[in-house]
Amino acid sequence: MKKFNHEIYKQVILVLLIILLGSAVYANSLHGQFIWDDAALLKDNAYVKDWSKLIPVFTRDSGAGSSNTMNFYRPLQLFTYMISYSLWGLNVAGYHLTNVLLHILVALAVYRLSLLIFASIPLSFFTAILFVAHPVHTEVVSCISGRADSLSALFILMCLIFYIKSTREFSLSSYILMVSSCILAFLSKENAIVITPLLLLYHYIFRQKLNWRLFLTPLTISLIYLFARAATLQSFFFGPDMVIKRIPGFFAALAGYLKILLLPVDLHLEYSNKLFAITEPRVLFGLGVFFLLLFLAFKKRKSSPLTAFAVFWFFIALLPTTSIYPIHFFYMSEHWLYLPSIGFFLLLGWALASLYEKKNYRFAGLGLLLCFLSTYSYLTVKQNNYWRNELEFYKRTLQYAPDSYIMHNNLGSLYASMGNKTEAIKEYLEAINLNPRYAAACSNLGNTYNDLAADYADMGKIDEAIRLWNEAVRIDPGFAVAHFNLSVYYFKRKQYALALRHCDKVLELGYQVDPRFLKELEPFRK
Repeated sequence: MKKFNHEIYKQVILVLLIILLGSAVYANSLHGQFIWDDAALLKDNAYVKDWSKLIPVFTRDSGAGSSNTMNFYRPLQLFTYMISYSLWGLNVAGYHLTNVLLHILVALAVYRLSLLIFASIPLSFFTAILFVAHPVHTEVVSCISGRADSLSALFILMCLIFYIKSTREFSLSSYILMVSSCILAFLSKENAIVITPLLLLYHYIFRQKLNWRLFLTPLTISLIYLFARAATLQSFFFGPDMVIKRIPGFFAALAGYLKILLLPVDLHLEYSNKLFAITEPRVLFGLGVFFLLLFLAFKKRKSSPLTAFAVFWFFIALLPTTSIYPIHFFYMSEHWLYLPSIGFFLLLGWALASLYEKKNYRFAGLGLLLCFLSTYSYLTVKQNNYWRNELEFYKRTLQYAPDSYIMHNNLGSLYASMGNKTEAIKEYLEAINLNPRYAAACSNLGNTYNDLAADYADMGKIDEAIRLWNEAVRIDPGFAVAHFNLSVYYFKRKQYALALRHCDKVLELGYQVDPRFLKELEPFRK
């Protein structure tokens, strides 16, 4: 009985240490601003601010509430925003606090799953506490819109936990919790599709007989989800030649992922969507690592099932985000490592726990753990600052990705909202220079030219105003407001032919013009 109580107290202390470290390293993230996708998913999303929109939240695209087509179906993420908005409106600290708590819960789920499978407290604790502190997860935790990753990871892990418990000793409560977790995982993010492969991995590595009645439940949920998503959201179809061209990018990403897991510095958002040649050194390195790890996993399946499980977990969890099919905005992204990284931390935790469990190396194991945790914690606290200020976020990202037309456009929009039209125009022009077909930047530039022209007109600088309005309609020929302004000011200057041309363009675009102004123009149509 005393030994039993001692084990409980020990585990309570370890759980508290995970909670305390997770809280400490993310404390400085609580006052960060709304950044990146936070606007479309939360700040400007009318659905999350109105409980009468609960049905659209669960039936439409995640960006519908802000008039965006994001091709995401993540209603549980929006539902948590609805709850948060009811509690603290747009007070950013509340949303960040929720993200930190979710990350800690995921770390605790990692601890529970590891303990359930491997029955080793040191291994489970080391794995979970390394996971909670590593800076690669700051994109998920410090950015509010990263919540989908932590929600899906939490429910995927819970589904696995209750599935394994049900295979060992079936109970109705465990079964219900498994089914609920599986459904909630799919409502959180599409990467929940890895649930069934991970369940099969468990049976394969640990030679557990498959209970088809139990396994068919998550499999059926997965198939229903795939069918429903294909029927309601945009599908991805492109030829096999494009798939082949994108394969080298996966190996380049693999090399990048190993680098930031082993040496988590210079973390940032934008990793571009470039195509790689198979002969590039980075691709060849990633290719070599890929086959080496697979060889190691197959070879060690019997002698070291943990090694095989960790390696296969990493690759299976990474499958939905290879950017081979479907194509994503980036060839790699730090938040895609959130679930796969558990495999990495299992291996690292196992190495440290192996030292710790040897009597002569116990202090060495603890010392190495403290070195890792202190380094990770320092880098995480430092990296949180990257996500705190929107202006600095875009500027710093452009240092790593100067060719990102999306970042230049977003920085331009931020400058425009701050009233700095000159800097806004500079960023929009750079975005268009990088991608002349980028409609958002063209539209934003036209609007900024129009606003700046109006300012010049108010100051009496009509020549400069007319020049900017002409520039606006050159960029966007369908910009009716700029055409109308040109018509008015050309009329004031008695340049009637130009006034008529721009007025007729407004009418051609389907907009109404004040009948009094049309009447003034009528005598000059001859």
